[in-house]
Amino acid sequence: MENSKLKIQNSKSPFKYSPKVIAAIGILLACNLFLYTRIFGCHKVKSHATKVFPSRISDWQSEDVIYDPKVLSSLDPDKIIYKTYYRNREDPPVTLFIAYYDTLEKADLSHSPIVCFTGQGWQISEAREVAVPLGQSKASSIKVNEIYLQQLNTSMIAYYWYQSPDRAFANRGLQKLYMFWIRMWGRSDGNAFVRVTVPVQGRESEQDVTTYLSSFVKALYPALRKYFL
Repeated sequence: MENSKLKIQNSKSPFKYSPKVIAAIGILLACNLFLYTRIFGCHKVKSHATKVFPSRISDWQSEDVIYDPKVLSSLDPDKIIYKTYYRNREDPPVTLFIAYYDTLEKADLSHSPIVCFTGQGWQISEAREVAVPLGQSKASSIKVNEIYLQQLNTSMIAYYWYQSPDRAFANRGLQKLYMFWIRMWGRSDGNAFVRVTVPVQGRESEQDVTTYLSSFVKALYPALRKYFL
């Protein structure tokens, strides 16, 4: 009988009440709670929907684009910025469209403009990812999507990208991963879809137009970053 009791006692796990195991379980639960509250719990949303985007950017002065809200209702943004900027009346106008969202959950509502352009009768002759030089200490360049469009006798070049508070992404999936990360640390997950377009006019070469468009993006980006602060 005594031998049987001894075997039963020896069969018990020596780690059942180990302080190390209890501490490890506590740390694991704390980490799970931290991640849950950061990602799925209530967090402070810093909205910029009431901020006013500058009507003047460097040498460019803007006019608001008149649009039908029903046409853009599927995007469901917290704010739309739609302006055409002119450096002078001799240079081609640059049209800026921004769909701004307060939270990460709404990021999926923005989408590639290729679908919209082709639906409006534009033909995509070329699409690629390019780096636009900024010449700034915090960002020497940003990666954007560049597309060449044609419709009848009209040509146009567009840049578009996905903007987080402090970084620009040509790929929306990478943008969402980055915002998921910064949200875990309590930072704002406001984001935006940004598109700029410019027509190719007269005898201008496509290279000249892309250089012109890049100069606008270089002037625009500091104002865009400031909008998120």
